[in-house]
Amino acid sequence: DFGVEGSDGKAFLELARDASKEVIDSKIYSLYKGPAGNEYASLFNKRDYADNKEVLLWTKKDVDKGLYHNVNRYLPQGSGPQITKQLVDDVLMKNGRKITESGSGYAGNVGKWVKGKNGKAEIIYNINFKDRDPRLIQSIHAIGRYVTVEIPDDLKSLVLTTLDIGKGARTGYPIYKGANIKYQQQLPNRGDMGNIIFRYGEVLLIYAEAQAELGNDAEAKAKIDLLRDRVGMTKLSAYLPPK
Repeated sequence: DFGVEGSDGKAFLELARDASKEVIDSKIYSLYKGPAGNEYASLFNKRDYADNKEVLLWTKKDVDKGLYHNVNRYLPQGSGPQITKQLVDDVLMKNGRKITESGSGYAGNVGKWVKGKNGKAEIIYNINFKDRDPRLIQSIHAIGRYVTVEIPDDLKSLVLTTLDIGKGARTGYPIYKGANIKYQQQLPNRGDMGNIIFRYGEVLLIYAEAQAELGNDAEAKAKIDLLRDRVGMTKLSAYLPPK
């Protein structure tokens, strides 16, 4: 109903392709890779990005100038935003397969509550993320991480779902990406962690999506493989999951 006669949007895809390719070809930027096991997540929890080759645009915070936020008060404890089980289940296995595919090796998600102190409870993240895309466990609180939240007194245990299960525990998948457990804010509500606005990883994704829409799958896969290589994920060019 909202289409433009004689136009298929190809011109806009070409603009996206050409603009992102110009950035890629400049070789000014490159992907950041952190220490083993934290190759991806460590990009998002820094105070300063001035010398980071992946970041094109970011905001610097300064408490003395009134530029601060409260993000790192919440994320390290798992009390910030949460994502849905559906999104978690969409994340591929490390071998590139969907969790529903034969031969994926997926063993299911399990989580439980245990009674804690002061009317609160600890969530033990017992979720089976073994052999999943390594970026998953670097993005949400998971295996081996403990989170304290307020819950109803009669809530003993449950399987993690997408249901709203109370304040501070909406889905059971709190975001870890962006948290810095080694950084202490100056005051509870004055944090000066930097904020990434635009990064080279997004440039690669824009280029890949534009090329895929234009029918150049090989070019698209090659750029996605660069992002996967950062964490040792199976190349998309090696295995393409079914739709």
